Amino acid sequence: MKTLHLLTLALAAGFLATGCNTALRSAPDATPLINMNLNRSDYEIMGDVEETSEVTSYCGLVHIIDNDPSKMIIFGYRTFEDQYEEVSEGMFSDMFSAIGHFFGGGDPVERANYTALTAAEAKGADLIIPKRVLRTVRGFGFFYSVESATVKGKAIRIKEEAGLAK
Repeated sequence: MKTLHLLTLALAAGFLATGCNTALRSAPDATPLINMNLNRSDYEIMGDVEETSEVTSYCGLVHIIDNDPSKMIIFGYRTFEDQYEEVSEGMFSDMFSAIGHFFGGGDPVERANYTALTAAEAKGADLIIPKRVLRTVRGFGFFYSVESATVKGKAIRIKEEAGLAK
């Protein structure tokens, strides 16, 4: 019986020592550009855009954003003005998402998308066509985790002649 307890303890310690890692990849489609019925002459490809965001979480209650100690979310309260905007999906959905915000550090994919769009706009682009999203989660589950996301895409500027710009 004692051996069984020691074996269980050794397995648990081994699990905690190795942690858990997950990598998710996605390739968003370009339907926004296709749905605008643009010809190739209506837009200009400004170049590649790549941005990364990371959320480090401790016990699901304290979250450090992008390895910056001045950007923390503690018990759902931000110590900084968040850069990206979250869109409300209605009162019922917002009530349940509030619980997630209490324990969550925000979505690094949304932050990476927002910073990629901001970087592209600074260069004169109107939108980003995402090519790839790499999302990685590593750590020990609830106790400690690091979730990072890298968004890669093309910055697009719609020409004034197209009648769709700004």
